Amino acid sequence: MKYLVSALFILTLFSCKKDTQDFQNGIVLDFGDPAVDGCGWLVQVGNTIYKPTNLANSFQVDSQTVLIEFKNLGTAAGCGFNPNAHTEIQVLNIKKR
Repeated sequence: MKYLVSALFILTLFSCKKDTQDFQNGIVLDFGDPAVDGCGWLVQVGNTIYKPTNLANSFQVDSQTVLIEFKNLGTAAGCGFNPNAHTEIQVLNIKKR
């Protein structure tokens, strides 16, 4: 019986889908006021630029380097005349680097 419980536990661990990232290096970027066709606050991670849906005001500093953990929402945010400019993310955890 204890082997069955152990096997089920191990199967449960491996079957869980992780849809978040671990902490990654990022740079907060100010792409201009959305009211005048800017993109607002974005975060660059590697070569990809994301649109966070919940970036705290204290991190809205252009060129601020951060460590960020986020969830890819699978949706795109509009920017200027491009309706699908950047993939949206939800910030799960962020800290200054």
